[in-house]
Amino acid sequence: MSNFNVLTYLIGHKDGRDGNFLSSKDPQRRQVFAVDNGIAFDIAYGGLWFNWFVPNWNRMRIPAVRKDTVDRLRRLQRNDLDGLGVLAQFERQADGFLENAPPGENLDPAHPVRIQGGTIQLGLKKRAIDAIWKRIGDLLGEVADGRIGTF
Repeated sequence: MSNFNVLTYLIGHKDGRDGNFLSSKDPQRRQVFAVDNGIAFDIAYGGLWFNWFVPNWNRMRIPAVRKDTVDRLRRLQRNDLDGLGVLAQFERQADGFLENAPPGENLDPAHPVRIQGGTIQLGLKKRAIDAIWKRIGDLLGEVADGRIGTF
């Protein structure tokens, strides 16, 4: 649950309906997955829309996080997040079909979908990446202040 809550906090997940999450039934490997992140990254409907009727996971709900996760977050630099700007890239082939391609230079960081010539990119806006970076700093501050413990 620790890593799950860190993820949902960092992406600003605002739709906590039960169907948006899955949990494993294997008692040897308990895991929780966020499978619907449509209202996250403060991008859905300009960041104004969220599910009012359920507990949302855009805030830290657990009292402690894994120390190794905190250590990994501390090692991050802002530019480490830039790869989130191009999560998928497709190139139009001579036959007109699109093929998966390695991510290239972000064609327009202000937009999540970019089309230029025969290239299509999907990724986060720079604004969303900046928000994740801010939340990382906020979380690390809460850990440093003792408001969130580690284990």
